[in-house]
Formats: sequence, C-alpha cells, structure tokens
Amino acid sequence: MIAPDGIPAAERPDWPMLDLVDLGGVAGLARWVKLYDSHPRAVGPVVAPYRYGPAVIEVDLLSLGAALEYWVAAHRRTAKWAITQRQFPKRTGRHRKILESAVDKVGPEFAQWVGNRDAWCDSFTAMYEGLKHDPAVKLDSALGYDLVTSARYLLFALLADRVAGTRAPSRRIFTDHWLSDVGMRLRTRF
Repeated sequence: MIAPDGIPAAERPDWPMLDLVDLGGVAGLARWVKLYDSHPRAVGPVVAPYRYGPAVIEVDLLSLGAALEYWVAAHRRTAKWAITQRQFPKRTGRHRKILESAVDKVGPEFAQWVGNRDAWCDSFTAMYEGLKHDPAVKLDSALGYDLVTSARYLLFALLADRVAGTRAPSRRIFTDHWLSDVGMRLRTRF
C-alpha cells in the first residue's frame, strides 16, 4: 500500500505476515481489491495505519469495533456463523455476541493467542461501549493498545480468510512467531 502525499510511511516489519500464496495468489490479490471496493468499512480500519499512520487508541478502538460489527452484520443473511438480529440479547451484551461470532469464525487459534476468549471479548466490549457511551470513561492505555492490536489482527484474519477461501491465513497469523510478543502480553493479561 502506498501512503497518500503528506502522510509519513508507517513502520513495517522486515517480512510480510502472509505471502501472496496464503491469499490464493494473484487471484487472491484481485479478491482483496474487490473486497476493499465492496466493503471499505471493514477493510479500512485494517489498512489505515499503513496508509495514514497511527491513530489514537480511542479512535482505533471505535473504528475497529464498528468494523467488526459491520462485518458480522454484512453476513447475517448469507452465513451461518454471523449472529442474527434475533440472537442478540437485549442492549447489554450485543457487541460481545458480535465479537464472539467473529472470534468463533476465525477459530481456536485466536482464542489460544489471546489466552481467554471470553475475557478478551469482555474487555474489548467494556472499553468499546465505555468509549461510545460514557464521556468520563478512563482508558487503560496498555490494555487499549493490546485490544486495538488484537482486534486489528482479528479483523484482518476474517478478511484474509474470506479472500483466501480457507482459514489458512488466520491459522498462520495467530500461530506465527511474528505476533508472539503481543500474544504473550494478552495471555498474561487474560
């Protein structure tokens, strides 16, 4: 990805997280472009740090929470994994159920990477809902950073799996050593 004029390039690792072959080769790349064109609200928060540089944690958390909600909602009519409106509990817990659907779709590798799926969903939901509804909410920066990082990889895994047509990308993302430091912090926390 190329950063727009005036935006400093984001730091990138020396090696890619996924190879083109993980996404299905050149056809997978074409599917990624098509996915971006048809679902920019989901793809945008994944690529934004590489195009525009880092944002503040609060903005990232809200945009990733909304993107995950959008992605699940976009599949309600076509996929069994996506929670339907009828399955939502009353207002409380709605976003948590959405996160559970997303985490379950990616598979057990994400749950193992974060250490405790339920605790991660609870923490993300509490921070997301707090930022949305309580102007006096106090943000734990370290927790916020870890939640943003893990949510971005969760969303990327959902999208990459869709592009590849398999769960191979998410398996590689959450079992590769590239994210082991973040995973260790998450497992210690949760």
